[in-house]
Amino acid sequence: MEFPLSRAPEMFFDEQLWQIFISYFETPEIALERIGHPPNLTGYHHEHYETRSSLTKEVWQEIEEAHAVGRELLLSLQSKFLSEELTATGVARGYSLPTRERIPTSEWKHLWPNFVGNWATSTTDTYGDIRLSWHPIDKKVELRERCELMLLTRKDHGESRRKVLFREATEHFGEPLPTRVFDAAYRKVFGKRRGRPRLAG
Repeated sequence: MEFPLSRAPEMFFDEQLWQIFISYFETPEIALERIGHPPNLTGYHHEHYETRSSLTKEVWQEIEEAHAVGRELLLSLQSKFLSEELTATGVARGYSLPTRERIPTSEWKHLWPNFVGNWATSTTDTYGDIRLSWHPIDKKVELRERCELMLLTRKDHGESRRKVLFREATEHFGEPLPTRVFDAAYRKVFGKRRGRPRLAG
């Protein structure tokens, strides 16, 4: 199944790191836009970067922290491309008759993804209308990721009850869903463990 590059953050970013990155910005939408700015472009990772001559030491520290967290998120995603867990096709820009082509794995050492615009660029190449394919090494990982996407959709509709969601997930996938897989997906989406509390001592 192919999907646009714009969905990569929700599917592959570490949720905890992504929430930390978002906390540096006024909205998640601004954070998503800023992480798509290469370091050599004005505005990289901070919405007030253009007023850098008057920024306080504290704000500069925030910029550096956001830079570090953003870099960690992008390096983790890059590793999926370099290991070919993720492959991509795109339309190379700069040709009179653009055609969709596979983006070589080695290109991801240099390409910077722009998730909002669904394109990626380097100093020598730019690819637009990028489509990704996921090739998970572990089938349980694939099932968990699919379960996470389903839970994210239900979370957007206000549902968080574990028992209800477990039943819906089983119906959604049309087969028994391993409890461990569901629990891992549930914890990632809702950020907490549900069920019987652990005994003290």
